[in-house]
Amino acid sequence: MVWQRSRLDQKILSPSPSFDVSVMQRTQQRKWEIMIKKLFRQHIKVQQERIARALTECSVDGLIISSGAPITYFADDQDAPFHATPHFAHWCPERSPFHLVHLRPGQKARLVFFSPNDFWHEAPTLMQSEWADEFEIIRVEDQSTRWQILGNLRNHAFVGPESKEAEEKGLVANPVQLLNYMDWFRAEKTDYELYCLEQASELGAKGHRAVRNAFAQGASEMEAHHIFLTAIAGREEDLPYPSIIGMDEKSAILHYQQKRNTKVPQASVMLIDSGGKYQGYCSDITRTYFKASAPATFKSLLAGMEKLQQELCEQVRVGVSFKELHKTCHLRTGQLLVDTDILRNCTAETAFSLGLTKIFFPHGLGHMLGIQVHDVGGFQSNERGEQVPPCAEFPTLRMRRPLRAREVVTVEPGMYFIPMRLDTVRHNELRSYCNWTLINELLPFGGIRIEDNVVVEAKESRNLTRAFLGNDFAIS
Repeated sequence: MVWQRSRLDQKILSPSPSFDVSVMQRTQQRKWEIMIKKLFRQHIKVQQERIARALTECSVDGLIISSGAPITYFADDQDAPFHATPHFAHWCPERSPFHLVHLRPGQKARLVFFSPNDFWHEAPTLMQSEWADEFEIIRVEDQSTRWQILGNLRNHAFVGPESKEAEEKGLVANPVQLLNYMDWFRAEKTDYELYCLEQASELGAKGHRAVRNAFAQGASEMEAHHIFLTAIAGREEDLPYPSIIGMDEKSAILHYQQKRNTKVPQASVMLIDSGGKYQGYCSDITRTYFKASAPATFKSLLAGMEKLQQELCEQVRVGVSFKELHKTCHLRTGQLLVDTDILRNCTAETAFSLGLTKIFFPHGLGHMLGIQVHDVGGFQSNERGEQVPPCAEFPTLRMRRPLRAREVVTVEPGMYFIPMRLDTVRHNELRSYCNWTLINELLPFGGIRIEDNVVVEAKESRNLTRAFLGNDFAIS
């Protein structure tokens, strides 16, 4: 079964006046629960087949995966926000610490569910019925009994952060060969995972729309951040990554981590890079907006980048080399720089060969997306973990190999006016290619990035983001 949203639309149609809406809502809720359970059951079936193959190849009888343990800040008694081990999250959506999944070929997965008697904190409970039926669940209240209850673990491997504890119990902790198999299979998404990724996109798009409206009304960066959280009904620790919300020159800082609390009513540009998370799966969405006060050249650049970005998304296909797609992005970026007179006396090809396009576009075109924002598998050439070597042109590119069906990647071209990058050519032999009058005019307005999440398919790409969020970047 290939999941498509059109077949599983959850929207409630407008009922007739005589129809009991609550009955219709309960019916729709029940259909949703049945659909999720079916998708998750198929997901676990695929997972069982994959892990059985991996364990056989690695000559291991079973595997324990830990959800992880809290990380306490140095010289403090407070913990960092908890993130479950991604390999655990691939099997189980539960997000709290100290759980164990026990996997053996041909047997139902066991979940040791840690739920302590604790009056200081709310203990986790098994409320997610859509996935609980796929496990033999053993509830424990004491951490020390987690391992004892599993019985004989001879010739077992362990994946998780508590490697020392696992090795003391005779398990092989985090074997590289097994992890290679798991990473390779994790890149190829099941129907359940594609559903979760689409839900994450829908949630992230909701936050983006709210922030766009806030920018139009003169909100500060900090206010916009809080508005995003309110729109998705989440906390900061519920985000897949710290949100980036930069106005004017701050939008040129690629991972701008601060958020000014002062209003900037005269701000002309806002870049927001923020996503949602659903059942542990992430969206990664970026939009750039401008007001009427932005320079005409900036508006032309943003329109050009939108066209470029959408054409690149359409080229995402099975077998396509991401490296070549990245190179195409550089050449098209060079053409845009030439067309807008930012670069002079050269062609797009010359601008690329001289390294000028990297001054304005210094990061990769995208990356794998899934349980982790920068998901795994982009460097592997096969399930055994053999690596695709980095290419000389783009040594830091996160995706090196041809795309496979059911992988999900981000496509995020950018163009920035970064002082420290521009200074590298301002005083050398390449300066003559740059229109410094225009560049200096654009410096206060930062940069542009547009990012969508795209499913790799054989005939045409499927854009998870554009189903919920366009790019109405002009704010009147």
